[in-house]
Amino acid sequence: MKDPLLGLGQNIRDFRIKKGLSQEALGRALKVDKSYISRIESGKKNLTIKSLAKVADALSIEIKRLFL
Repeated sequence: MKDPLLGLGQNIRDFRIKKGLSQEALGRALKVDKSYISRIESGKKNLTIKSLAKVADALSIEIKRLFL
């Protein structure tokens, strides 16, 4: 079974790239450092629902799309 945090991180990375955003740009939008974005995308950070909602908002997608 795939690690759910890694899968979520990969989905966030895919959406970020599709939007043409760097980790630094997404970090600025979320008011976090790009290293935080890196930890999310590599599955090393377990986000709260509030944080996931902020990520989805910054990517202009519905939160449920992060899990598909």
